[in-house]
This record gives sequence, structure tokens and C-alpha cells, in this order.
Amino acid sequence: MHGEPTGEEPIVVLGKNISEQGLDFYYSEPVSFRRVIASLPCGPERWTAFHLDLTWCRFSGCGWYENGGKFLQCADSPLGETHPTLACPRLMGQLADSRAF
Repeated sequence: MHGEPTGEEPIVVLGKNISEQGLDFYYSEPVSFRRVIASLPCGPERWTAFHLDLTWCRFSGCGWYENGGKFLQCADSPLGETHPTLACPRLMGQLADSRAF
């Protein structure tokens, strides 16, 4: 996992779906990176973050693109304190068991 910061500013997206395997979201343009860190709020100034492998993108109309991908592993959020939740170890255990990605 590379995980090296690019110096790019974080972007805010509109979430569409989230599952145990990954998430998809709307953004005003295709996301130009294959790997990103998805940070989800879990309290004031606290975040849960995951490395996400973006696997698809399509234009959905009205100026929005749908982007989506699979969770790879837990990450430190670039937005603030990362909250160690139970979701991350459970998710990583399921990924290790499935080897579906």
C-alpha cells in the first residue's frame, strides 16, 4: 500500500452507498486517483479512515459522476484524529477471510 500524501487538497463527496466491501459516491468529476483515503466522520473532529481502491466511474447525469471501489485496509485520516473503531478490525477480518478483492 503506497499511502503517500500527494499534496492535493481533500475533496468532499456525496455518499451514495456503503457496505462491508466498499463504498460509492457522487462527485462533480471523475476522481483521477486509483487509490484514495476515505475518511468518515465518527464524532466531533474524529474520523474513521480506509484505503479505498477505486474500481469504477460513470457519468450519472445532471453534472454528477458516480465513483466507487473496495476497502483495502484501515488508514490514518488526513483530516484529524483517527478514531479506532470496531468497524475497522471487523472489516479487515472479513477481507482477509474472503480474499475477494
